[in-house]
Amino acid sequence: MSAHPRLLGLIFCAVAAAGCQTAAKIQPPTAQVAKVELVEQTTQGARLRLTIAMENPNQVPLPLGASQYTMVLDGDHTFSYTDRPKRTLPAGGQQILELPAAFETGGREVSGSAYTVTGTVSYRPPGQFRRLLIETGLPLPTVEYSASGTVQ
Repeated sequence: MSAHPRLLGLIFCAVAAAGCQTAAKIQPPTAQVAKVELVEQTTQGARLRLTIAMENPNQVPLPLGASQYTMVLDGDHTFSYTDRPKRTLPAGGQQILELPAAFETGGREVSGSAYTVTGTVSYRPPGQFRRLLIETGLPLPTVEYSASGTVQ
């Protein structure tokens, strides 16, 4: 083996180790469904808003990536979506995400209907670890959320 591939391997290991040390200090943020509310009802369908409350326990800001989620209304209407909120969780702070959902209802009233929602939000850890994930095409870490209840 030549010295060039060995050197690249050593550099990769050093960056990975530094990134893992940084990542080990970063705690994942939390995400909770705060509410699901009816925004608009027509004779054809309904538009809902999913509100996610997020909190960052770290002393560094965490930029958010994608939020992927699925909402099921009354067990038979499904809406799946990927949103890319251009937001950053402030250091030691909170952020509210408002995500859309739309359903064809045929005029049926959805206020008070049962829902189930599951989803994830990815975030970008700071420093070399984030760079390593992005450059290698590995997925960003995620935090999960889920809830069930009735539409307000």
